[in-house]
Amino acid sequence: MAYPFGHGLSYTRFAHSDFALDRETLTATLRVTSTGRVLGAEVVPIYALREDEPDFQSQLVGFWQDHAGGWGE
Repeated sequence: MAYPFGHGLSYTRFAHSDFALDRETLTATLRVTSTGRVLGAEVVPIYALREDEPDFQSQLVGFWQDHAGGWGE
């Protein structure tokens, strides 16, 4: 595999901030902001681990994709 899931080549950049996880509802939130000057798309993969099983491999459980505009959108 040349690149892992969610790792794409892009002509723009994104900033990630304000990550929060609610363990009761298993809800994650994350602010994604376009910091580049051209249109782009960002994919945020969501992986899970099991704390009670140390040999458990991380597993992709979801992802989110957004098409953003230019700078600041």
